[in-house]
Amino acid sequence: YDVWLGNSRGTLYSKRHVSLKHTDETFWNFRFVLIHYFLTIFSKNTNSFHEMGYYDNYATIRYIKTKTQVSKIIFLGFSMGGSLGLVYTCLRPYEAAQSIEVMINLATPAFNYVNLMLTQLGSEVSHKTFYHYIQVHRSGGNFQMYNYGKEENLKMYGKGEPPLYPLSKIKVPVLLVYSENDSLVYPKYENLKFQKNLQNFTCRNVIISYRFKTRGVILLQHPYANDARIWVAQYNQSIAFVFWEAGYDVWLGNSRGTLYSQRHISLKPSDETFWNFSKNTISFHEMGYYDNYATIGYIKTKTQVSKIIYLGFSMGGTLGLIYACLRPHEAAQSIEVMINLATPNYVNLMLTQVGSEMSHKTVYHYIQMHRSGGNFRMYDYGKEVNLKLYGRGEPPLYPLIKIEIPVLFVYSENDSLISL
Repeated sequence: YDVWLGNSRGTLYSKRHVSLKHTDETFWNFRFVLIHYFLTIFSKNTNSFHEMGYYDNYATIRYIKTKTQVSKIIFLGFSMGGSLGLVYTCLRPYEAAQSIEVMINLATPAFNYVNLMLTQLGSEVSHKTFYHYIQVHRSGGNFQMYNYGKEENLKMYGKGEPPLYPLSKIKVPVLLVYSENDSLVYPKYENLKFQKNLQNFTCRNVIISYRFKTRGVILLQHPYANDARIWVAQYNQSIAFVFWEAGYDVWLGNSRGTLYSQRHISLKPSDETFWNFSKNTISFHEMGYYDNYATIGYIKTKTQVSKIIYLGFSMGGTLGLIYACLRPHEAAQSIEVMINLATPNYVNLMLTQVGSEMSHKTVYHYIQMHRSGGNFRMYDYGKEVNLKLYGRGEPPLYPLIKIEIPVLFVYSENDSLISL
Protein backbone atom coordinates (compact mmCIF):
# COMPACT_ATOMS: atom_id res chain seq x y z
CA TYR A 1 0.00 0.00 0.00
CA ASP A 2 0.95 3.62 -0.56
CA VAL A 3 0.66 4.86 3.04
CA TRP A 4 -0.10 8.48 3.93
CA LEU A 5 -0.05 9.75 7.54
CA GLY A 6 -2.38 12.64 8.34
CA ASN A 7 -1.65 15.28 10.99
CA SER A 8 -4.43 17.42 12.44
CA ARG A 9 -3.98 21.17 12.63
CA GLY A 10 -1.52 22.27 15.31
CA THR A 11 0.20 18.91 15.80
CA LEU A 12 3.99 18.68 15.61
CA TYR A 13 4.02 18.14 11.85
CA SER A 14 1.12 20.42 10.96
CA LYS A 15 2.16 23.88 12.16
CA ARG A 16 3.38 25.46 8.91
CA HIS A 17 1.33 28.28 7.41
CA VAL A 18 1.91 30.92 4.75
CA SER A 19 1.73 33.77 7.23
CA LEU A 20 0.60 32.50 10.65
CA LYS A 21 2.21 30.76 13.60
CA HIS A 22 0.42 28.05 15.57
CA THR A 23 0.55 30.34 18.62
CA ASP A 24 -1.60 32.91 16.76
CA GLU A 25 -5.29 32.69 17.56
CA THR A 26 -6.12 33.12 13.88
CA PHE A 27 -4.16 29.95 13.08
CA TRP A 28 -7.00 27.98 14.63
CA ASN A 29 -9.79 30.02 13.01
CA PHE A 30 -11.88 29.07 10.02
CA ARG A 31 -13.63 31.77 8.02
CA PHE A 32 -16.20 29.66 6.30
CA VAL A 33 -19.57 29.43 4.66
CA LEU A 34 -21.68 26.94 6.59
CA ILE A 35 -24.56 25.32 4.74
CA HIS A 36 -26.74 23.16 6.96
CA TYR A 37 -30.46 22.70 6.84
CA PHE A 38 -30.94 25.18 3.97
CA LEU A 39 -29.25 27.96 5.96
CA THR A 40 -26.12 29.82 4.83
CA ILE A 41 -24.19 31.71 7.50
CA PHE A 42 -20.79 33.41 7.43
CA SER A 43 -19.03 32.76 10.69
CA LYS A 44 -15.62 32.86 12.30
CA ASN A 45 -14.98 30.17 14.88
CA THR A 46 -12.02 28.27 16.26
CA ASN A 47 -11.95 24.76 14.92
CA SER A 48 -13.24 21.59 16.54
CA PHE A 49 -13.23 18.10 15.10
CA HIS A 50 -16.20 19.30 13.01
CA GLU A 51 -14.11 21.77 11.00
CA MET A 52 -11.13 19.41 10.85
CA GLY A 53 -13.39 16.74 9.39
CA TYR A 54 -15.32 19.02 7.05
CA TYR A 55 -12.43 21.16 5.75
CA ASP A 56 -9.05 19.62 6.59
CA ASN A 57 -10.00 16.01 5.87
CA TYR A 58 -11.56 17.12 2.60
CA ALA A 59 -8.41 19.03 1.57
CA THR A 60 -6.10 16.20 2.67
CA ILE A 61 -7.97 13.53 0.73
CA ARG A 62 -8.11 15.71 -2.40
CA TYR A 63 -4.37 16.35 -2.14
CA ILE A 64 -3.62 12.63 -1.83
CA LYS A 65 -5.83 11.81 -4.82
CA THR A 66 -4.14 14.49 -6.92
CA LYS A 67 -0.64 13.32 -6.02
CA THR A 68 -1.33 9.59 -6.42
CA GLN A 69 -3.69 9.85 -9.39
CA VAL A 70 -6.07 7.29 -7.86
CA SER A 71 -9.84 7.62 -7.84
CA LYS A 72 -10.45 6.24 -4.34
CA ILE A 73 -8.43 5.67 -1.17
CA ILE A 74 -8.85 3.66 2.04
CA PHE A 75 -9.39 5.82 5.15
CA LEU A 76 -8.37 4.47 8.58
CA GLY A 77 -9.08 6.67 11.60
CA PHE A 78 -8.27 6.04 15.24
CA SER A 79 -10.41 7.72 17.93
CA MET A 80 -10.84 11.36 16.89
CA GLY A 81 -9.50 10.39 13.47
CA GLY A 82 -12.63 8.28 13.08
CA SER A 83 -14.78 11.22 14.16
CA LEU A 84 -13.20 13.34 11.42
CA GLY A 85 -13.95 10.62 8.91
CA LEU A 86 -17.60 10.39 9.95
CA VAL A 87 -18.04 14.16 9.78
CA TYR A 88 -16.50 14.22 6.30
CA THR A 89 -18.53 11.32 4.94
CA CYS A 90 -21.92 12.37 6.33
CA LEU A 91 -21.63 16.09 5.47
CA ARG A 92 -19.93 15.54 2.10
CA PRO A 93 -21.56 12.21 1.20
CA TYR A 94 -21.26 12.49 -2.59
CA GLU A 95 -17.65 13.68 -2.54
CA ALA A 96 -16.79 10.95 -0.03
CA ALA A 97 -18.49 8.31 -2.19
CA GLN A 98 -16.21 9.33 -5.06
CA SER A 99 -13.07 9.41 -2.90
CA ILE A 100 -13.31 6.67 -0.24
CA GLU A 101 -13.19 2.97 -1.07
CA VAL A 102 -13.78 1.93 2.53
CA MET A 103 -13.55 3.67 5.91
CA ILE A 104 -12.13 1.78 8.89
CA ASN A 105 -12.66 3.44 12.28
CA LEU A 106 -10.83 2.17 15.36
CA ALA A 107 -12.52 3.01 18.68
CA THR A 108 -14.36 6.06 17.41
CA PRO A 109 -15.97 8.01 20.29
CA ALA A 110 -19.16 8.86 18.42
CA PHE A 111 -21.68 6.31 19.65
CA ASN A 112 -20.72 5.88 23.28
CA TYR A 113 -19.48 7.73 26.32
CA VAL A 114 -16.99 10.45 25.30
CA ASN A 115 -14.00 11.39 27.45
CA LEU A 116 -10.82 13.46 27.04
CA MET A 117 -7.43 12.08 26.22
CA LEU A 118 -3.83 11.84 27.32
CA THR A 119 -1.28 9.85 25.35
CA GLN A 120 2.50 9.52 25.45
CA LEU A 121 2.76 11.38 22.14
CA GLY A 122 0.63 14.41 22.95
CA SER A 123 0.12 17.33 20.59
CA GLU A 124 -1.61 20.67 20.62
CA VAL A 125 -5.24 20.85 19.65
CA SER A 126 -7.80 23.66 19.75
CA HIS A 127 -9.85 24.29 22.88
CA LYS A 128 -12.98 24.05 20.78
CA THR A 129 -12.18 20.41 20.01
CA PHE A 130 -12.24 19.66 23.74
CA TYR A 131 -15.45 21.66 24.16
CA HIS A 132 -17.04 19.72 21.34
CA TYR A 133 -16.20 16.33 22.85
CA ILE A 134 -17.33 17.55 26.28
CA GLN A 135 -20.64 18.66 24.76
CA VAL A 136 -21.10 15.27 23.09
CA HIS A 137 -20.49 13.60 26.45
CA ARG A 138 -22.86 15.89 28.35
CA SER A 139 -25.59 15.35 25.77
CA GLY A 140 -25.63 11.68 26.70
CA GLY A 141 -23.25 10.59 23.97
CA ASN A 142 -25.16 12.09 21.04
CA PHE A 143 -22.86 12.64 18.06
CA GLN A 144 -24.06 16.18 17.46
CA MET A 145 -22.73 19.40 15.97
CA TYR A 146 -21.15 22.11 18.09
CA ASN A 147 -23.45 23.82 20.58
CA TYR A 148 -23.01 27.61 20.38
CA GLY A 149 -25.91 28.37 22.70
CA LYS A 150 -29.55 28.81 21.78
CA GLU A 151 -29.23 32.22 20.10
CA GLU A 152 -26.26 31.28 17.91
CA ASN A 153 -27.67 27.82 17.22
CA LEU A 154 -30.78 29.45 15.76
CA LYS A 155 -28.57 31.43 13.39
CA MET A 156 -26.32 28.52 12.54
CA TYR A 157 -28.73 25.61 12.38
CA GLY A 158 -32.21 27.13 12.39
CA LYS A 159 -33.03 25.48 15.72
CA GLY A 160 -32.15 26.02 19.37
CA GLU A 161 -30.36 22.71 19.84
CA PRO A 162 -27.44 21.52 17.69
CA PRO A 163 -28.52 18.84 15.20
CA LEU A 164 -27.16 15.32 15.14
CA TYR A 165 -24.69 14.48 12.42
CA PRO A 166 -26.71 12.85 9.61
CA LEU A 167 -24.85 9.53 9.64
CA SER A 168 -27.63 7.98 7.57
CA LYS A 169 -26.34 10.01 4.61
CA ILE A 170 -22.98 8.21 4.56
CA LYS A 171 -22.57 6.46 1.22
CA VAL A 172 -19.24 4.67 1.79
CA PRO A 173 -18.63 1.36 3.59
CA VAL A 174 -17.70 2.00 7.24
CA LEU A 175 -16.13 -0.58 9.55
CA LEU A 176 -16.15 0.21 13.30
CA VAL A 177 -13.50 -1.66 15.28
CA TYR A 178 -13.51 -1.81 19.09
CA SER A 179 -12.94 -4.25 21.94
CA GLU A 180 -13.66 -4.65 25.64
CA ASN A 181 -10.27 -3.15 26.47
CA ASP A 182 -10.64 -0.03 24.34
CA SER A 183 -9.59 3.06 26.24
CA LEU A 184 -12.17 5.22 24.43
CA VAL A 185 -15.18 3.08 23.62
CA TYR A 186 -16.37 0.41 26.03
CA PRO A 187 -19.08 -1.88 24.59
CA LYS A 188 -20.29 -2.96 28.06
CA TYR A 189 -19.83 0.37 29.75
CA GLU A 190 -23.07 0.29 31.71
CA ASN A 191 -22.62 -3.29 32.90
CA LEU A 192 -21.02 -2.69 36.30
CA LYS A 193 -20.70 -6.19 37.73
CA PHE A 194 -19.54 -4.85 41.07
CA GLN A 195 -22.35 -2.36 41.58
CA LYS A 196 -24.57 -4.55 43.77
CA ASN A 197 -21.72 -5.70 45.96
CA LEU A 198 -20.19 -2.25 46.36
CA GLN A 199 -23.08 0.08 46.98
CA ASN A 200 -22.19 3.70 46.30
CA PHE A 201 -18.63 2.56 45.59
CA THR A 202 -17.61 2.88 49.25
CA CYS A 203 -15.78 0.06 51.00
CA ARG A 204 -16.40 1.36 54.51
CA ASN A 205 -19.80 -0.29 54.90
CA VAL A 206 -18.21 -3.66 54.03
CA ILE A 207 -15.47 -3.22 56.61
CA ILE A 208 -17.93 -2.22 59.34
CA SER A 209 -20.35 -5.03 58.61
CA TYR A 210 -17.60 -7.63 59.02
CA ARG A 211 -16.16 -5.81 62.04
CA PHE A 212 -12.61 -5.80 60.70
CA LYS A 213 -9.97 -3.96 62.63
CA THR A 214 -8.53 -1.57 60.07
CA ARG A 215 -4.84 -0.89 59.57
CA GLY A 216 -5.60 2.69 58.64
CA VAL A 217 -7.71 4.90 56.42
CA ILE A 218 -6.78 5.53 52.78
CA LEU A 219 -8.30 7.94 50.27
CA LEU A 220 -7.94 7.06 46.57
CA GLN A 221 -8.28 10.08 44.25
CA HIS A 222 -8.86 9.38 40.55
CA PRO A 223 -7.14 10.90 37.47
CA TYR A 224 -8.43 13.50 35.06
CA ALA A 225 -11.67 12.75 33.15
CA ASN A 226 -12.32 9.71 35.35
CA ASP A 227 -14.17 8.93 38.55
CA ALA A 228 -13.88 6.47 41.45
CA ARG A 229 -14.84 3.50 39.28
CA ILE A 230 -11.29 3.37 37.99
CA TRP A 231 -10.24 1.94 41.38
CA VAL A 232 -12.68 -0.99 41.10
CA ALA A 233 -12.71 -1.51 37.32
CA GLN A 234 -10.51 -4.63 37.49
CA TYR A 235 -12.87 -6.40 39.85
CA ASN A 236 -11.01 -8.53 42.44
CA GLN A 237 -7.62 -7.32 41.20
CA SER A 238 -8.60 -3.68 41.65
CA ILE A 239 -6.41 -1.58 43.91
CA ALA A 240 -9.36 -0.62 46.11
CA PHE A 241 -9.98 -4.29 46.93
CA VAL A 242 -6.26 -4.93 47.40
CA PHE A 243 -6.14 -2.28 50.13
CA TRP A 244 -9.43 -3.50 51.60
CA GLU A 245 -8.19 -7.09 51.80
CA ALA A 246 -5.04 -5.79 53.48
CA GLY A 247 -7.25 -4.33 56.21
CA TYR A 248 -7.53 -0.68 55.22
CA ASP A 249 -10.65 1.47 55.43
CA VAL A 250 -10.85 2.54 51.78
CA TRP A 251 -12.51 5.75 50.62
CA LEU A 252 -12.94 6.60 46.93
CA GLY A 253 -12.95 10.29 46.06
CA ASN A 254 -14.95 11.76 43.18
CA SER A 255 -14.05 15.17 41.76
CA ARG A 256 -16.79 17.72 41.20
CA GLY A 257 -19.09 16.91 38.29
CA THR A 258 -18.17 13.25 37.94
CA LEU A 259 -20.93 10.64 37.81
CA TYR A 260 -21.04 10.19 41.60
CA SER A 261 -20.39 13.82 42.54
CA GLN A 262 -23.26 15.72 40.94
CA ARG A 263 -25.58 16.24 43.92
CA HIS A 264 -26.02 19.78 45.23
CA ILE A 265 -28.53 21.51 47.49
CA SER A 266 -29.83 23.72 44.69
CA LEU A 267 -27.65 23.36 41.58
CA LYS A 268 -27.31 20.89 38.73
CA PRO A 269 -24.02 20.03 36.96
CA SER A 270 -25.48 21.62 33.83
CA ASP A 271 -25.70 24.97 35.69
CA GLU A 272 -22.66 27.19 35.17
CA THR A 273 -22.69 28.17 38.85
CA PHE A 274 -22.22 24.51 39.84
CA TRP A 275 -18.62 24.84 38.65
CA ASN A 276 -18.00 28.30 40.10
CA PHE A 277 -15.96 29.36 43.10
CA SER A 278 -16.15 33.09 43.82
CA LYS A 279 -17.20 33.76 40.20
CA ASN A 280 -14.26 31.73 38.82
CA THR A 281 -14.90 28.42 37.09
CA ILE A 282 -13.21 25.51 38.77
CA SER A 283 -9.87 23.97 37.73
CA PHE A 284 -7.72 21.42 39.53
CA HIS A 285 -6.49 24.32 41.69
CA GLU A 286 -9.90 24.81 43.33
CA MET A 287 -10.52 21.06 43.52
CA GLY A 288 -7.25 20.63 45.39
CA TYR A 289 -7.61 23.66 47.63
CA TYR A 290 -11.33 23.40 48.48
CA ASP A 291 -12.74 19.99 47.56
CA ASN A 292 -9.77 17.92 48.72
CA TYR A 293 -9.74 19.85 51.99
CA ALA A 294 -13.46 19.21 52.54
CA THR A 295 -13.21 15.53 51.57
CA ILE A 296 -10.30 14.82 53.90
CA GLY A 297 -12.00 16.70 56.74
CA TYR A 298 -15.19 14.68 56.20
CA ILE A 299 -13.31 11.36 56.23
CA LYS A 300 -11.48 12.26 59.43
CA THR A 301 -14.75 13.22 61.12
CA LYS A 302 -16.50 10.02 60.08
CA THR A 303 -13.63 7.66 60.89
CA GLN A 304 -12.39 9.49 63.99
CA VAL A 305 -8.76 9.09 62.91
CA SER A 306 -6.16 11.83 63.15
CA LYS A 307 -4.35 11.09 59.88
CA ILE A 308 -5.11 9.24 56.65
CA ILE A 309 -3.09 7.92 53.71
CA TYR A 310 -3.63 9.81 50.46
CA LEU A 311 -3.12 8.07 47.11
CA GLY A 312 -3.62 10.13 43.96
CA PHE A 313 -3.33 9.01 40.35
CA SER A 314 -2.40 11.62 37.73
CA MET A 315 -4.64 14.64 38.40
CA GLY A 316 -5.48 13.09 41.77
CA GLY A 317 -1.81 13.58 42.64
CA THR A 318 -1.97 17.15 41.37
CA LEU A 319 -4.88 17.86 43.74
CA GLY A 320 -2.90 16.35 46.59
CA LEU A 321 0.15 18.52 45.91
CA ILE A 322 -1.96 21.68 45.76
CA TYR A 323 -3.65 20.81 49.05
CA ALA A 324 -0.34 19.94 50.70
CA CYS A 325 1.60 23.01 49.55
CA LEU A 326 -1.15 25.64 49.98
CA ARG A 327 -2.49 24.21 53.27
CA PRO A 328 0.79 22.79 54.62
CA HIS A 329 -0.07 22.89 58.33
CA GLU A 330 -3.54 21.39 57.88
CA ALA A 331 -2.09 18.70 55.60
CA ALA A 332 0.60 17.90 58.15
CA GLN A 333 -2.13 17.25 60.72
CA SER A 334 -4.26 15.18 58.33
CA ILE A 335 -1.98 13.19 55.98
CA GLU A 336 0.26 10.37 57.19
CA VAL A 337 1.83 9.89 53.76
CA MET A 338 0.94 10.99 50.23
CA ILE A 339 1.49 8.54 47.36
CA ASN A 340 1.27 10.04 43.88
CA LEU A 341 1.07 7.75 40.85
CA ALA A 342 2.24 9.36 37.60
CA THR A 343 1.51 12.94 38.61
CA PRO A 344 1.89 15.06 35.46
CA ASN A 345 4.53 17.75 35.31
CA TYR A 346 4.87 17.84 31.52
CA VAL A 347 1.21 17.79 30.66
CA ASN A 348 -0.72 16.37 27.70
CA LEU A 349 -4.43 15.37 27.60
CA MET A 350 -5.96 11.96 28.31
CA LEU A 351 -8.53 9.30 27.52
CA THR A 352 -9.11 6.29 29.73
CA GLN A 353 -11.67 3.54 29.94
CA VAL A 354 -13.76 5.12 32.66
CA GLY A 355 -14.46 8.76 31.85
CA SER A 356 -16.37 11.54 33.57
CA GLU A 357 -17.22 15.21 33.24
CA MET A 358 -14.68 17.84 34.12
CA SER A 359 -14.68 21.62 33.90
CA HIS A 360 -13.28 23.40 30.86
CA LYS A 361 -11.01 25.40 33.14
CA THR A 362 -9.27 22.20 34.23
CA VAL A 363 -8.43 21.50 30.59
CA TYR A 364 -7.19 25.08 30.14
CA HIS A 365 -5.06 24.83 33.26
CA TYR A 366 -3.29 21.70 32.06
CA ILE A 367 -2.82 23.22 28.59
CA GLN A 368 -1.31 26.34 30.17
CA MET A 369 1.15 24.21 32.12
CA HIS A 370 2.10 22.33 28.98
CA ARG A 371 2.65 25.53 27.00
CA SER A 372 4.70 27.07 29.83
CA GLY A 373 7.24 24.28 29.44
CA GLY A 374 5.77 22.02 32.10
CA ASN A 375 5.87 24.52 34.98
CA PHE A 376 3.55 23.50 37.83
CA ARG A 377 2.01 26.91 38.31
CA MET A 378 -1.29 28.56 39.15
CA TYR A 379 -3.97 29.46 36.61
CA ASP A 380 -3.07 32.20 34.13
CA TYR A 381 -5.96 34.69 33.89
CA GLY A 382 -4.01 37.15 31.75
CA LYS A 383 -1.72 39.96 32.88
CA GLU A 384 -4.40 42.34 34.16
CA VAL A 385 -6.26 39.80 36.32
CA ASN A 386 -3.00 38.13 37.39
CA LEU A 387 -1.84 41.46 38.84
CA LYS A 388 -5.02 41.64 40.92
CA LEU A 389 -4.94 38.02 42.07
CA TYR A 390 -1.23 37.34 42.45
CA GLY A 391 0.36 40.80 42.50
CA ARG A 392 2.37 39.96 39.39
CA GLY A 393 1.80 39.62 35.66
CA GLU A 394 2.70 35.93 35.45
CA PRO A 395 1.05 33.21 37.56
CA PRO A 396 3.33 32.00 40.37
CA LEU A 397 4.63 28.46 40.72
CA TYR A 398 3.01 26.29 43.36
CA PRO A 399 5.23 26.48 46.50
CA LEU A 400 6.02 22.77 46.73
CA ILE A 401 8.86 23.57 49.12
CA LYS A 402 6.22 24.31 51.78
CA ILE A 403 4.91 20.73 51.84
CA GLU A 404 5.41 19.25 55.32
CA ILE A 405 4.27 15.66 54.73
CA PRO A 406 6.06 12.65 53.19
CA VAL A 407 5.33 12.42 49.45
CA LEU A 408 6.13 9.37 47.30
CA PHE A 409 6.14 9.70 43.50
CA VAL A 410 5.57 6.49 41.56
CA TYR A 411 6.22 6.35 37.81
CA SER A 412 7.77 4.15 35.12
CA GLU A 413 9.21 4.40 31.63
CA ASN A 414 5.87 3.34 30.15
CA ASP A 415 3.77 6.00 31.89
CA SER A 416 1.32 7.61 29.48
CA LEU A 417 1.42 10.88 31.44
CA ILE A 418 5.04 11.38 32.44
CA SER A 419 8.06 10.93 30.19
CA LEU A 420 11.37 10.23 31.90
